[in-house]
Amino acid sequence: MNVSNSEAIHIASPGYPDFYPSDVRCEWILHSDDQSGSYLITFIDFIISETETYSDLQASEDYFAIGKGRHVSIDTQVIRLSKFVAIGSTIVLEENEIWMEFFSDFLFHNRGFLISVRRRKNIAGK
Repeated sequence: MNVSNSEAIHIASPGYPDFYPSDVRCEWILHSDDQSGSYLITFIDFIISETETYSDLQASEDYFAIGKGRHVSIDTQVIRLSKFVAIGSTIVLEENEIWMEFFSDFLFHNRGFLISVRRRKNIAGK
């Protein structure tokens, strides 16, 4: 998705505001032609299932991750979230390309998330 400085886009988990399905993986690649801007990622709503361990010692986790560049990888990951995030929390990344990934395991699911992403032009010296 191309994100310009004048727009905000919204990204939501599948089915939002209803519960997202089990066993889902979604990836979003965002880029901008403006090399000097920042992404402002604001959490409007965010509730996903947390890590659970079961008697057979199998761990289960739904997560939402954000990283730098266009290749989804643990090596470029900046943050990984699960459970909940305070409404209105904002992450700022000074990159022209970022990725986002949502993963839902096969066991539990929840309401999911709605986030707003916009670009801000960086001011020289700040």
